[in-house]
Amino acid sequence: PAHPLAYLTAPHRQATEVDGCALLGAVLEAAPTASVSPYVAEVCRVTLTRWQGNRTRRYALSLCAAFSRLVVCHEHGAELLVNAMEGLHTGTFCGFFEQVWLEHVPHTVAQPERLLCALALVRLVSRSPTLSAHARYAELAVRALDVGQALLERVDAPTDRAGGGANGGGDEDGDEAGGVEVEG
Repeated sequence: PAHPLAYLTAPHRQATEVDGCALLGAVLEAAPTASVSPYVAEVCRVTLTRWQGNRTRRYALSLCAAFSRLVVCHEHGAELLVNAMEGLHTGTFCGFFEQVWLEHVPHTVAQPERLLCALALVRLVSRSPTLSAHARYAELAVRALDVGQALLERVDAPTDRAGGGANGGGDEDGDEAGGVEVEG
């Protein structure tokens, strides 16, 4: 049988990327912190490297939803994610947070992801000492809380698949999205 994370080495295909993020999110949500934490840095490295080759809104939303599950479902998930990304290269998390998370998460249309991403944003700005020590923390925190508030205001709004989201619509043609470079 194939390795559970075999999709990480598969050729870039949008469906593969999104399905891989869905699987990754399920694993990050269900596995105990002790089982997940040794692999978070490698998962960040591989998914961000793959992000460089697939900068679509759909993949960005899928990736943010997967990382949101880590942040929300584990007591120290926010700090675990921030430290893993910062361990790749100083400034990686803040770049990802600003250029990917805060730019694309407001376009999340599926209701479960709206609430999940809003909770993750609040946890990231309130539970990560590494992020709170960053020089641009106040600016990023205000933007994150604004995005989180907007998501929460839309939690009960009807889902509109035409606008794109982690599981459908949007960038089917592979429209480029902003991104952050990762050294691999």
